[in-house]
Amino acid sequence: MSVGDPLLIALQAECFVEQGRFAEAESALRSVDMPDPPPSNGLFYWYLHARARLRHAEGHHQEAVEAAVQAGERFAACGGHNPAVLSWRSTAALALHALGQTKEATALAHDEVDLAQRWRADFAFGRALRALGLVTGGETGLELLNEAVAVLEHGPARLEYASARINLGAALRRANARAEARDHLTQGLDLASHRGAAPLAELAKAELRAAGARPARRMIYGPRSLTPSEQRVARLAARGLTNRAIAQQLYITAKTVEIHLGSCYRKLGITRRIQLAGRLEGASALGWSALKSPEQHSQEPS
Repeated sequence: MSVGDPLLIALQAECFVEQGRFAEAESALRSVDMPDPPPSNGLFYWYLHARARLRHAEGHHQEAVEAAVQAGERFAACGGHNPAVLSWRSTAALALHALGQTKEATALAHDEVDLAQRWRADFAFGRALRALGLVTGGETGLELLNEAVAVLEHGPARLEYASARINLGAALRRANARAEARDHLTQGLDLASHRGAAPLAELAKAELRAAGARPARRMIYGPRSLTPSEQRVARLAARGLTNRAIAQQLYITAKTVEIHLGSCYRKLGITRRIQLAGRLEGASALGWSALKSPEQHSQEPS
């Protein structure tokens, strides 16, 4: 196992968690030959934090708390305190809150807000405010969630911004401010859906229904179902650029390009790169209406 494996596997697992692919996240984490207990040196705190996020998403909140605290201890042993690098306190706070341990949850969330302010990282500050707002609740919780939305609104952490808007919308809905709630939930749903964050999108839909709205059904197939990132990759690939050239132009990794292209192929019902241009151009010329599902496309001769 190389020194960077725990970090790379942790990032992959966290992406799977955001997408609701919990079995794949578990498989990724198990691919690391991890001693028990994990070593106190190296990047194993990333691995432990990813495990904490997975356990929390699965509803195993006590295991999530234990893994998050372990991650924090190892992070501190390496001299780490910056929540912009590892937000273990927020993760532990949310799991503790789910267990009904509000006092402990609030203390950890407050600590992360203070540290994030000290490090002056807006996305970390917004994330910490969101966690504190969730565990605090009531009018104060609403104010904190509003502040989190304001802090994250113009930053690059769009999925964290989506989470903040959806959490704020849910809190407003519970406070019977349904019209305002629907606006936040609709915007959050759009952001989450376009980034493949299925559990977050489902939460937004459930809250919208509770707020008296009927969330629009997202397209599953065709160019309109592509996220903005997938569209950029698909257009460049259709022009004949290699994965490496696309990665350099978009400032992403070649692996990310590969993942986006795989998603594009599935949504467009194709299996080869050469088919991209025809699907994109043909759909545009026909006003998207002639698109077929992948099952229909699979019956066409190659």
